Amino acid sequence: MVMRSFEQDTKNGIVPRPELRSLSGNIYQHPEGKFEERYAHDLLTAFLDKEDFKVQKDYKSLSGGTEFRAEYTSAEYDPSLHPTIAVICEYDALPEIGHACGHNLIAESGIATGLAVRDVLKNNPEVQGQIVVMSTPGEEDGGGKCYLLARSAFADIDFAMMVHPFANNDLKPVILGADACNIHFHNSDNASSLTCRPMDAAVQLYQQIALFRSKFQVDWKVHGVVNPLPEKESPGPGLMSLEKSTHSWYMVRAVSQKDFHHLQRKLEEFAEAAATSTGCRLDFQWVEEMEVYTGMVHNSTMAKVYREYSEKEGVVYPDSAKPFYGSTDMGNVSLAVPSITRASRWEKK
Repeated sequence: MVMRSFEQDTKNGIVPRPELRSLSGNIYQHPEGKFEERYAHDLLTAFLDKEDFKVQKDYKSLSGGTEFRAEYTSAEYDPSLHPTIAVICEYDALPEIGHACGHNLIAESGIATGLAVRDVLKNNPEVQGQIVVMSTPGEEDGGGKCYLLARSAFADIDFAMMVHPFANNDLKPVILGADACNIHFHNSDNASSLTCRPMDAAVQLYQQIALFRSKFQVDWKVHGVVNPLPEKESPGPGLMSLEKSTHSWYMVRAVSQKDFHHLQRKLEEFAEAAATSTGCRLDFQWVEEMEVYTGMVHNSTMAKVYREYSEKEGVVYPDSAKPFYGSTDMGNVSLAVPSITRASRWEKK
């Protein structure tokens, strides 16, 4: 009887609500960078407050204060007996290209899911629990969920879920862990510019990585860019200027922690070898301001239940979907609480 009520209530709640589309559209029209999402924060919290959610702004005092927690609790809820469910909202944009990653849609879907579960709790006294709409600002290279985890924001959550826009529906998209580093090759203090060329070291590092790719597993990724620094020497008229130093930026990505650390060690080894063979001085630093994202561990039971009910609503899952191969701090959440991140195909209707 509980399941039948649940299905009926969620079907009733699927009726399009223009205000949800408006939320998404307004966030899209007002793109804000990581930890600067004040417009989106105020818009969403005001909406949830009107929908009878208990809203906590600046929930864990992150940088910018743009996170919130909004919860709706059933009348007889007991956290020791009943589930506490988190649905995730993201709403930060990318520099220059705005909401190309669709975080405005993630925010809309998180709010819509919260409303549907609220209606189930409100209309079915035999169903007890708490639904938490958890905002996670700064996903784009900011690691907002990592900071929230460190401050115990998910300590009382039994399981968490979110969706991400994609070309295909995929219940278990391949989501890679990610970390980035800065690699500088410098002329050694006592070396001649003719015998120690940082650009040669940067090119050798790239070549070593390129050769190593033949041994990559399909979900291993190492990519980067070489940026010569502006500081140069000109040995004389008509001669090519020689760089005193070069800067390379690389990112390593993999699903499992074991593979991830293996790629990190190999990149460090390759950089040291390039510096040694060219006589350059190496300055290698993993980017401290970027939180390390872990690979996503999808909960199979959650995915199975999600598939069962979503297929009843006409959702089609391809037999062989193109791998996602993205990275998100939701992977870090999945190591702390049972979680799923569904890749979802959005279509205009």
